[in-house]
Formats: sequence, structure tokens, C-alpha cells
Amino acid sequence: MAYFEGSLKEFNYFLGPIARNVIQQITKGAKKGKCCEKCHRSDVELQAAHVHGEERVQIIESLLNQYYKTSDDSYRVDLKEFVDKFKQYHLPIENHFLFLCEPCHKKYDCEETDVSLLKVQNYISKLSPIEKEKLLKELNLKEI
Repeated sequence: MAYFEGSLKEFNYFLGPIARNVIQQITKGAKKGKCCEKCHRSDVELQAAHVHGEERVQIIESLLNQYYKTSDDSYRVDLKEFVDKFKQYHLPIENHFLFLCEPCHKKYDCEETDVSLLKVQNYISKLSPIEKEKLLKELNLKEI
């Protein structure tokens, strides 16, 4: 068996491309005969876009922390087992991906996500009432 030992950053550097290839492999068949889920063009090559909040790097970090963590930023990973868990995580495929043409995929990746909204709400919840009131006034809002 092959093992990886190192940090999250090192794992993503060395094994991130392999995880990307796994995604291409498991979504290849699901794209056949479909059109872009945003613009509905059928004459284009489709790409698999992770649903917002479930990007590849986040999934990798979650799996590593859940199954392979040995210390604060150190992991020992059975690579075959990891690939199997990574594939399983993405099933059913329809719950984790949108099939988009390249221009729509780029636009989708730039859209505001619920995750970003949660970060804003979390930030605002930590403000004092005076700071919150000042921010709302600057944004010309009554409430968030």
C-alpha cells in the first residue's frame, strides 16, 4: 500500500491533481447527452462544476481531518483508501455537480455563494450594536 505523510498544503500540492483526475473520471459518463445546466447549449463540451460549498479542496480537507489526521497539521493517508472515500463522497453525482459549458462554469465559480453569505452573517453577528448600526447605515440597509 502507498501512503502519504505530510501537511494539508503538501497533500493538495502533490495529490490535488490526482483528485482532479478522479473527478473527471467519475463525471465523464454523467455528462453524456446533457446540455449546459445554465445556458442550455447542447453543442458544447461540458465541465463538471462542484456545487458551491463543496469544492474539491474543501472536500479533501474534510476527509483528511475526519480520517487521517495525526497532529495539528499532519496527516498519514492510505492513498487507495482516500481515493475510494473521495469517490464515495461525490455520490450521487447529481447532488455534487453541475454540468456546465466553460463560459458558464467560469461565471458560476465567480458567483456569490451561500458560504460567502454565511461568512458575512458570522462577521456581522460579532459586531457590537453600534458597529452594526454604522455598517448598516454605510450600506444603506435597515437590517441584514
